[in-house]
Amino acid sequence: MSNTHPMILFYDKETRAGATAMLDKGAMPREQHEFDPGTFGDWTHIVSDGRFLLFYSNESLAGATALLDDGAMLHEQHEFEPKTFGQWTHIVSDGRFFLFYDKNTRAGATALIDDGGMLHEQHEFDAGSFGDWTHIVSDGRFLLFYSKDNRAGATALIDDGGMLHEQHEFDPDSFGDWTHIVSDGRFLLFYSKDNRAGATALIDDGGMLHEQHEFDPDSFGDWTHIVSDGRFLLFNSNESLAGATALLEGGGMLHEQHEFDPGSFGRWTNIVSDFARRSVTPAPVPHETPQAQPTPAPQPSRPHSQPFDDGPDLHPIDG
Repeated sequence: MSNTHPMILFYDKETRAGATAMLDKGAMPREQHEFDPGTFGDWTHIVSDGRFLLFYSNESLAGATALLDDGAMLHEQHEFEPKTFGQWTHIVSDGRFFLFYDKNTRAGATALIDDGGMLHEQHEFDAGSFGDWTHIVSDGRFLLFYSKDNRAGATALIDDGGMLHEQHEFDPDSFGDWTHIVSDGRFLLFYSKDNRAGATALIDDGGMLHEQHEFDPDSFGDWTHIVSDGRFLLFNSNESLAGATALLEGGGMLHEQHEFDPGSFGRWTNIVSDFARRSVTPAPVPHETPQAQPTPAPQPSRPHSQPFDDGPDLHPIDG
């Protein structure tokens, strides 16, 4: 029941409604299923490893795993009671492992979801093991750690045993001032909601970051969410309910595909894609799931759901 077409899950924490959609070959969103208010649990984080979705609440410390089938219907696999997990501020997957991180204690853990949707912890990292990060993102091989507070960063790799290995560290002020960082499985897109500037970059085989393109302030629209399905980027605002789709081409240049007027989307707190960034191997519930320390990233030189209203309204880059 694995999903061969990348799907996007839209979820609203306030109403616990949701929807699933896919981007067609022309980058147009096509809604697949709607889920009424109250269908989902009360979640703060939803993350995919390319096969399963992990739902987590950093309020109740409960969780669940679910699978999106080819018809974009959700199937719950396992449910984890309140206080099953530790307290985490960030959860990210590299397409195989999940990294759990808490910005308050700088503790962490790695875990895997096996073929049955069960979560298995691999390693725990004590408080103070990590740097102080605001963003963690994966390109499917490496993890990029970034701090919006001091604009420092680092790259790291999770080995086959779930252990974290730092590759490069970047001093404070190495990066620009970014609010969002997202990967399409190749490139990283850096975006600032504050001034609507951006940049694209690549991480090479040694874990070093290389900027590809810079975008001046006001190059972008005003977005709260940016997500990739592995081909296209979906931009969305839960303020104006506008949106857009765009393509990142070989040299890291961004090309808008479609723009959607304000009011085109529903109001969503979480948008996540289940695209597989790399082949996933079966894994071995969280019992106080993880508490890890990599380090820093540079400033590029330069499950219960509610969908969107009558098709999307994206509003990507202006112009």
